[in-house]
Amino acid sequence: MRIALSFLLVASVVIFVLTFMPKGFSESSDNLAAVAFQIISDGDSIMEVEEIPTQGPKASILFVGDIMLGRDIESKRDKRGGDYPFGNVTAEFDKYDLVFGNLEGPILSDHKKTQAGSMSFSFDESAAESLSKAGVDIVSLSNNHTADQGQSGLIETINFLTDQSVLPSGHPNVIRREDVTYANLNGYQIVFVSLNFTYGYGGLDSAASLVRELRGDSQEAFLVVSVHWGDEYQTKSNARQREAARLLIDNGVDLIIGSHPHVVQEMETYKSKLIFYSLGNFIFDQYFSADTQKGLAVGIEIEGERVTVRPISVEIVQGQPRFVNN
Repeated sequence: MRIALSFLLVASVVIFVLTFMPKGFSESSDNLAAVAFQIISDGDSIMEVEEIPTQGPKASILFVGDIMLGRDIESKRDKRGGDYPFGNVTAEFDKYDLVFGNLEGPILSDHKKTQAGSMSFSFDESAAESLSKAGVDIVSLSNNHTADQGQSGLIETINFLTDQSVLPSGHPNVIRREDVTYANLNGYQIVFVSLNFTYGYGGLDSAASLVRELRGDSQEAFLVVSVHWGDEYQTKSNARQREAARLLIDNGVDLIIGSHPHVVQEMETYKSKLIFYSLGNFIFDQYFSADTQKGLAVGIEIEGERVTVRPISVEIVQGQPRFVNN
């Protein structure tokens, strides 16, 4: 039987709401009856709106935001070691069966350092090893920077990642079934679809068709969409994001994780499914505002028919993230 996807949010989300969501938690007005979780503030307890069976093994995934290992981050890696950006987070990564992030740029053998202020990124080949050593398992390539160095750079990126056992997900320019990534975690099938809508939503119907096809393949799979979209530096999603999210969920998606704005955007429920419109930055050298030096990580645990969701605040200090309310 397909996971019922009645989400439970632990109390730490209240801190996230107060910090990042000035307009508050949003529940889609046409689906209030379907919401199966509630934000609470009584310690660390979990309040269940309905009784959810909890039998069988557990599987856990941690989602983090934008990872950019060039420009000043590269300078810091050169001075302090390639693993410097991940120094404060690997212990938390180790608690999860799988870690997923958005890789904002290509990895090249003939790498030339990206100059300060440049928006055309590239990372040296040690970046793939650093991701792997830190415990990152899957990275989305569906964004507006993975193709900064052309098709050859994209191919090299895929090769460097797979050589280090980091799985790529998606493509920066096309939507194809062959770019879907699969994981089997303790008997649970997890399907990752990565999409890039930063160039417009012309591919939205194709994306909806793809997720509908994947849902038709398996009613039991947990189907996650990672999507690059929205307006940079805006803490509120736009109408196109919200329309796209609803269409994707209508066609079978269980969880949506957004990126691209470089700041945290709101969280919403629709048909009892969660939408995180933007996790913001995770590793980035955007030191010019407080919002770009905050992020959000999302931990999920699947146990039988219950999914527990733990939003975790992230602070970025000199390009190095740390979790601040776990």
